[in-house]
Amino acid sequence: MTDRQLPRVLAPGRTSAMLALVGDGLGQAALAVVSGLAVGRAFTALQRPAPPVGEVMLLAAAVALAGLAVAGLRAAEKVLAERVGQSYVHDLRLRLFDHVLASPPREVARRSTGGTALRFTSDLTAFRRWVSLGLARLVVAVPLLAAVLGFLAWMAWPLAVGTAAGVTIGVAAYAAISVPLRRSSRNARRQRGRMAADVTERIAHLPTIAANGAQRRERHRIERRSSRLQRAEVIRSRHVGALWAAAEGAAGLAIASCVVAAALGEVPAATVASALVVLTVILVPLRDLGRVHEYRATYRVARDRVNEILSRPTQPAPSGHLPGEGGQLRLDGVSAGCLHDVSVTAEPGQVIAVHGPNAAGKSTLVQLLCGLLPPDRGTVRLDGVEVSSVPPRELRAAVGVVGPDYPLLRGSVDRNLRYRVPDASPVEVARIRRLVRLDDVLAELDQREHTRVGEQGAGLSSGQRVRLALGRALLGRPRLLLLDEADAHLDADTVAVLREAVDTFDGTVVYVSHSQQSHDAADVVWRVANGTVTVSAPRVPPAALSR
Repeated sequence: MTDRQLPRVLAPGRTSAMLALVGDGLGQAALAVVSGLAVGRAFTALQRPAPPVGEVMLLAAAVALAGLAVAGLRAAEKVLAERVGQSYVHDLRLRLFDHVLASPPREVARRSTGGTALRFTSDLTAFRRWVSLGLARLVVAVPLLAAVLGFLAWMAWPLAVGTAAGVTIGVAAYAAISVPLRRSSRNARRQRGRMAADVTERIAHLPTIAANGAQRRERHRIERRSSRLQRAEVIRSRHVGALWAAAEGAAGLAIASCVVAAALGEVPAATVASALVVLTVILVPLRDLGRVHEYRATYRVARDRVNEILSRPTQPAPSGHLPGEGGQLRLDGVSAGCLHDVSVTAEPGQVIAVHGPNAAGKSTLVQLLCGLLPPDRGTVRLDGVEVSSVPPRELRAAVGVVGPDYPLLRGSVDRNLRYRVPDASPVEVARIRRLVRLDDVLAELDQREHTRVGEQGAGLSSGQRVRLALGRALLGRPRLLLLDEADAHLDADTVAVLREAVDTFDGTVVYVSHSQQSHDAADVVWRVANGTVTVSAPRVPPAALSR
């Protein structure tokens, strides 16, 4: 696994910011030298029998101005570093989302929702911290430390040697602690992912939990999961604390080593004073090095998880196009899931009723027909074109789907209705609202089409949700309408709306239902059982029906 799937840090727009950070570090070093020289000169002046007050005041003013300038540079460093981190995470977030969109739906569905969400929250936060608080600080700290050590060597080589020895010992301590920190960070991240997955699933299925009286049992499950997460985070905090202690120790050790080296090398007191002032400027970068190791440890764990997503296979790039009109479906030797070697054909304009026992593969068949599930073997064609080769936008315009696996989304009623065809004309929207009798639903809502709908249609009744989902599927006049158990547990009025929509639909309809009425009203019946699909005529001839 490599990082080639990840965006480059030094991409256009970020390279200039990184160069500005290098300049920021050199600027801080230059100001530190100015402060050090001014303090050394003032120290020498104060040792005279009659100290020149005016000169000392000017030198003090120079030190103060240099300090203010350093503060300004550090503020600019923070803004530049955050800009680089946010820009990088923005690119990575879009790359992740594009990859998820291009992944086979079956692959996405079998992944934990909480775990996938964690990639877009906690993992991306780890990337941002590493780039803006870790990598960017290194870009500033390295030239700053190099310039300061060069200045100390120019003043008196023992000062540079002593300071470098203290910094080296601190870096060695960081490296030793970073290994267990990375291990504990990986475990803490794993526990956070499991916690997120469990909580997401439980919140999404609260009615099921309540209906089965499992509240206490589920609370104990979350309690156990939370305890494991708590222990993992505490262990990680111990390693983080050790890293911070090493950073503080490194800063103190650098100063102490400088003083000892000055004493052994008989460095003048004024020179030592200058060196100590300069060292105060590098204390912050030295302390930050401990946090840099912490950010790098969490980043490496997050990088592995993100690379795992980016390395998953995606669907092949589409290259085909559907003809102007039609609606013919053809499956040749298709195998997927529990279906094996299925070969059936639906002619344009036919109503196909799909029947069969539970778990026989009816929903799998619907997913194959609308291109959401690629077959393991065989081909699925719509109007002679393999559905996997049709661009998604074109395929979605040609196929409307209604079923429990295709719920409404959070947003307004109008947004859900237009979701397939956002630019649908007012005339087309009005036609669909009449067809599915959506105006009757809107009359019952306080804000009509602007009424907010919750996740999976929360806030609407089952009948209202089906009418809205049916309108969404019919908007734009698709050539193929797939209904997967759309009539289950509906009131009589909604069933009548559904039946009327099927009767007046010009294209091909595939209707998965246990209803005998849908069976009798079909042109052809597909019986799904034992992994195969058999074709038969309905009991009642279609000519005898109103369609």
